[in-house]
Amino acid sequence: MTPPPPPPPPPGPDPAADPAADPCPWPGSLVVLFGATAGALGRDLGSDETDLILLVWQVVEPRSRQVGTLHKSLVRAEAAALSTQCREASGLSADSLARAEPLDKVLQQFSQLVNGDVALLGGGPYMLCTDGQQLLRQVLHPEASRKNLVLPDMFFSFYDLRREFHMQHPSTCPARDLTVATMAQDLGLETDATEDDFGVWEVKTMVAVILHLLKEPSSQLFSKPEVIKQKYETGPCSKADVVDSETVVRARGLPWQSSDQDVARFFKGLNVARCIKQQGRSL
Repeated sequence: MTPPPPPPPPPGPDPAADPAADPCPWPGSLVVLFGATAGALGRDLGSDETDLILLVWQVVEPRSRQVGTLHKSLVRAEAAALSTQCREASGLSADSLARAEPLDKVLQQFSQLVNGDVALLGGGPYMLCTDGQQLLRQVLHPEASRKNLVLPDMFFSFYDLRREFHMQHPSTCPARDLTVATMAQDLGLETDATEDDFGVWEVKTMVAVILHLLKEPSSQLFSKPEVIKQKYETGPCSKADVVDSETVVRARGLPWQSSDQDVARFFKGLNVARCIKQQGRSL
C-alpha cells in the first residue's frame, strides 16, 4: 500500500506582520522636523542667533510605513526684521509673524499634535528626525536658553537624517555636505517640483527619503540617536581625559565675573565637556 503523502507545510509568517522581518529594528515613530529662522538658512542656520520663525513637521510610523498629518506653525519673532534670504525663500513678512504665537505656545501645540498623531498611527515612543543638527543645537536650544524656556525631553535626542543616509550610502559626499535635495536625487526619488510652500517640500522629501531607507535591510538604521546634554558637568579635566584638539574653544575677553555655568549656557546645545577656569575667569 502506498503511504499517504505528507501534509503540506504550514504557511510561513506574513512578512508584513512579522516583526523579525522588518528591516527597521526601532519600534517607535519618527517626527520629521524642519525649521527656519528670520536670518540665515541652510548650512548657516543658527549662526546669526536670530529667532525661530517656522516649524514644519510630520510623523512617520516606521513599521507600518504610515505617515500622519503635515503640520506647519509660524512662530512670533521678537526681532521683526527678516533677512533678504529669509524673505525670498519663505515669502513671509513681519506682519504675518507678528500675528503668530510665541515660541512657548508653539512648542505646547507641537507636543499635543505629535502625541495625537503618534497615537492615531498606533506608534510607541517617538524621536525627532532633522536634516542636520543646526536646528536643535544652534537654534532651538540657544533660543530657549535666552528666553528661559524649559524644553521637553523630546528635544534632547534626535536622529540626523544626513548621518543615517550616509551610513547607508557611504560612497556619497560627506554627511555635512548632504542636503534634502541631494539625498532624494541620489536615491532617484521624484519630488514635487510644484510645491512652493516653504518648509513643506523639505518635510515631504525627507519623509520620502526615510521611507526609501526603511526598505533597505539594516540593523543600524535609526538605532543610535544624537544626544544633547541636559546638564553641564562641573570640574576640571584630568590628565587621563582624552580631549579632541579640534573641539577645544579658547575664549578671551570674557567678563571677570563670568562663571563656568555662564559659558556652558552660552554654548547651550553643543555638549560642552568641561569649562576650565583660570585666575577667576572661565576659558
